[in-house]
Amino acid sequence: MVDGLGKVLVVEDDDAIRTLLVTALHREHLEVDAASDGLEALRFATAAEYAVILLDLMLPRLNGADFLEALYQARPAVRSVVLVLTAFDDAGVARMLPQPVHAIIRKPFDVPQLVSIVSEIVRTCASRGGNRAGESTSPELFDQDRRPPELAC
Repeated sequence: MVDGLGKVLVVEDDDAIRTLLVTALHREHLEVDAASDGLEALRFATAAEYAVILLDLMLPRLNGADFLEALYQARPAVRSVVLVLTAFDDAGVARMLPQPVHAIIRKPFDVPQLVSIVSEIVRTCASRGGNRAGESTSPELFDQDRRPPELAC
């Protein structure tokens, strides 16, 4: 597998949600790192490649929007698929973020469905060998000037 294509970063301050996601992703045989705040997530994301970043917005120490801004400043070429997990509405989230994301997943979410989506992204990236451009999973949320970065595969 190409570096980073099988890795998932879960960024969630709620211990129960974070543990549930990590456990469910491990059951799919995915390599998972987990962070409970934005600064910890930034350390992970600047040191390693991730196929998918599951990102809560309301985080201690560095919120999700600020995490993304810092990540794209530190690593402008990062191509992780960013899936935002939030209770906010899609339009509100799109206005809050410094960079568009690939999808906004509303809380409460269906864990098996989310795990299935993440697994499919990781497996697709691995089968392609990485470094291919992709389309946003939610292109209707953003205008042409605010497209998500290219996918990791």
